[in-house]
Amino acid sequence: MTEGKFSDLTNSHRHDLPCGVRVFLWPKFAEYSVIKLKRIGYTMRLTVERKARHSSAIEEILLPEQAQRFAQVALRAEVYRSGLGVALLNGRLGNEVEIYENQRANLMDKFVAIEQRTKLEIERIRRQAELSMMNELSAEQRLQVDQALGKYFSYYEPTDFEKREALRADAAKRYQQFAPKK
Repeated sequence: MTEGKFSDLTNSHRHDLPCGVRVFLWPKFAEYSVIKLKRIGYTMRLTVERKARHSSAIEEILLPEQAQRFAQVALRAEVYRSGLGVALLNGRLGNEVEIYENQRANLMDKFVAIEQRTKLEIERIRRQAELSMMNELSAEQRLQVDQALGKYFSYYEPTDFEKREALRADAAKRYQQFAPKK
């Protein structure tokens, strides 16, 4: 490894990484990072191999129209788990329909706006439900609930998508901070 502010991976480590991955490492953590990157590369290779085995098994077992329907159900399950926005932006569905970069930016803007509106609507419904339940209690019980809960505060936990986007933005800022100047 070369000395300096950043160390680039040597040619001996490049075969362990997916194609097109270029990684800059802090010299202090270079060895740990190379080991970590090797694990990531190994895991990605296993995933690709496993996917190929599964695909060939599916082709052997299912008729073509059944295999097509199986793929549709798998995509539908992904959309159900993560939502259409995430599936289009970061999932197989987006890869399947080949989302363009300008579409990706527009979709991201819409996705963020929809997520914000959804959170506000969920909070409004939650408060309505709480009021409805509180109205079923006697005045003494409402007082006990108020004392038990204390002053209201909003507890918000970011979604997995928001966490990933925040990490990406933070990594990009850190990279820009230390990136070699052109």
